[in-house]
Amino acid sequence: MHLIAGFGLSLMLAAVVTVSFLVGSNAVKSLLDTIPEFIKHGLSVATGIIPALGFAMLARLLINKKVAPYFFLGFVLMAYLKIPVDRYRHSRRYRGGGHG
Repeated sequence: MHLIAGFGLSLMLAAVVTVSFLVGSNAVKSLLDTIPEFIKHGLSVATGIIPALGFAMLARLLINKKVAPYFFLGFVLMAYLKIPVDRYRHSRRYRGGGHG
């Protein structure tokens, strides 16, 4: 049953993309321009909250009295030593080398 639901979602997204290509970018832009500004702002705020919400959910699952000191020690050390946390910074692709 779950495979059918996933296929249905993919089918709906494919339909939206296909119709968007058929009608052209000007029609899609004019459709998006009809969305009120307060809704656009609300969606922008919501997308900013999603990473923090995900982190809070993960922290709630993982942090207990046994591992909390190590978690906060790691956080403080990362901030104090100014270690970058973005995963792409040190990859070969980010630096322009390698194929993959």
